[in-house]
Amino acid sequence: MVGTVVGVVSMACLPWVPDLLVTCFVLLASMCLALIDARLRFMAWVIVGATYTQAWLAWQLPDIADSGDERWLIRGTVLEPPQINQFQPNLRRQRFVLQPVGEPGCKLLLNYYGPITLRAGMGLQLEARIKPPRGLANWHSFDAGLWQRRSGLCGSGYVGRTALQALPLLDVRLSPLASWRESVEQDLRRLNLSAPALGLVRALLLGQRDSIELAHMAIIRELGLSHLFVVSGLHIGLAAMLGWWIGFALARLRGMDARYPLSIHLPKLLALLLATFYAALTGFGLPAQRALVMLLVLQLAAFWFRTMPGYRGLLMALCAVLMLDPLSVYSPGFWLSFVAVALLMFCAHHWRGLSALQLVLRLQVILSMALGVLAGYWFGGFSMLAPVANLVVIPVFSLLLVPTALLMAVSLMLTSSAPPVLPLLFELLTLVLQQLLAYREDISRAWMVLQPTAASLFMALTGVLLLWLLPRVRSLVLMLILLLPLFGNARLKDLEEGEYHLELLDVGQGLSVWIQGRGVQLVYDTGGGEPDGFNMAPAVVLPALRADGVDQLQHLLISHGDRDHASGLSAMLETLQIDAIWQGPDVPLRDRRQKVCQRGMSWQRGTFSMSVLAPGRTHAEVSDNDGSCVLMLDLAGFRVLLPGDIGRQTELDLVRSQAGDLMADVLVMPHHGSISSSSGPFLRSVAPALAIATAGFRNRFNHPDPRVVAA
Repeated sequence: MVGTVVGVVSMACLPWVPDLLVTCFVLLASMCLALIDARLRFMAWVIVGATYTQAWLAWQLPDIADSGDERWLIRGTVLEPPQINQFQPNLRRQRFVLQPVGEPGCKLLLNYYGPITLRAGMGLQLEARIKPPRGLANWHSFDAGLWQRRSGLCGSGYVGRTALQALPLLDVRLSPLASWRESVEQDLRRLNLSAPALGLVRALLLGQRDSIELAHMAIIRELGLSHLFVVSGLHIGLAAMLGWWIGFALARLRGMDARYPLSIHLPKLLALLLATFYAALTGFGLPAQRALVMLLVLQLAAFWFRTMPGYRGLLMALCAVLMLDPLSVYSPGFWLSFVAVALLMFCAHHWRGLSALQLVLRLQVILSMALGVLAGYWFGGFSMLAPVANLVVIPVFSLLLVPTALLMAVSLMLTSSAPPVLPLLFELLTLVLQQLLAYREDISRAWMVLQPTAASLFMALTGVLLLWLLPRVRSLVLMLILLLPLFGNARLKDLEEGEYHLELLDVGQGLSVWIQGRGVQLVYDTGGGEPDGFNMAPAVVLPALRADGVDQLQHLLISHGDRDHASGLSAMLETLQIDAIWQGPDVPLRDRRQKVCQRGMSWQRGTFSMSVLAPGRTHAEVSDNDGSCVLMLDLAGFRVLLPGDIGRQTELDLVRSQAGDLMADVLVMPHHGSISSSSGPFLRSVAPALAIATAGFRNRFNHPDPRVVAA
């Protein structure tokens, strides 16, 4: 099994997939060698695991044909209850999965902003702009393309407000599971729940975390409790534990003879049954699938091999999960789940003889420390409040919220209603979160930025184990020594004087530029999205800064108020310490740190300088785009021009006003390469060695325009 696991992980982590015929030839050769010499058996199983992974990749992730036609006229059926986000009173997004007619192997993930309320099973005819699976190019960003392919999606896109009409039920029939989840969704909406409480219930029952209030989600994340509000292995494990205790209680009822196999195995059967029920309720998402397979393998191993060591059962579960989805190795939840279970099994064995309370407290502390270190590796840091918050909240979830959510689901399934006391618990949780918002600033300060390397991560985990397994003064000193590399941020760029790092972040159809140097931390624009919903600042910009240990900016510049440039402004202000804010005249911000850009403004530190070249006229005289804050950066003689979304008229004004001083080594193309910008006189005056168009893949504006690129 170890060899198979090594082979699966090795192949899954390769940046390319070797030819399947070559791998099969190597497999046959290795098996022949294993028959000749038993010492080569381990390597043979490594090749078996690698070959299986390659075949899985070829079958599960086929190349998706790209016809080049972005607009598709589609008839299909909504497969699952849509995720609904109400950003503003008049702005609602519904995200849904569509099964097109005649395409059984293809599902589409679509966004719809129109007035029709969608539901699972609804037949639709629509015109949508479709893109093949593709993620952002930043290494620290969520890989949406990989996630879409793993989820069986062959494309994603959006539907215009008027490009959709409802049809009778088509020949694509809704699965019983989707129909059941849709009925639960509708029953939940009929309960007398406030919108925030309904969001929490939908997150725990249906796995739709997007429905949680954004302010509440921020508090949850900053307390280190995010894992509790997304259905994961912990929730499936809690459901299994609840089922086990119910089965244990039933097996002790009068008349149930313990010698009968049913009463002996009843706790295990009910544990699997309730865990499967919960996983089905959430739509068998990838984390739920992984946890269910892990639980099933452990239970079967205990059933067939009653004396099998725990580590062998865990290894069997690891092998089964990787065979189900080899790309699980890219999921933080995969590592967190198996590390948590391994720690629980190891420490419970080591601490035999302790009282139940002592065991629970010790396990909670060591899990918080170890998983906090792993969270620092995966998410760029962790909350110092997380150990205490988890110590308090996990029992509440285990004993109250998860059982209450499951009881609500059973009640809705049987009677289409729920006892009033059950929704009341979620209303109380909403009230607690609302009260915590008053302490948001203090809670944010508890976040600790960490970016350990793999070596420092291993040393830190070893130190945590030593502290709790060898409780002596020497082990404490050794643990502290092993923890020291954890706080040395290896990814923080140690730039010399006169050395600078400039990165244009991939924020799709938008702009965000990050510059850092000795004593210089500057961000120009924050990318697009919805100011009150998903936007690129928390998804891309802030993770990029955290990855290098940055929590303070000297300057934040917002070129102008368009959403693709300024949507993340509030997220940046809430998360970072910012000394000064420079902005275009149309940015709706009132802050004591703000400065409205005007020609002639400048700032310099050492060999770094930045100068505002425009706007030179009042905002009333120019359009929003032409009012962009045009910035010239000088990085020790290397010049970069950031012109925002200015048009041809402002470009000509710059050519006249700067009198030949527009030359730059790098030009970020105005307005993402629109034909309304990048005029001939402007390009000749700048004469860049490199021009970059910050345009989204297959964007609907056709940026950059081919005529601009040819110029």
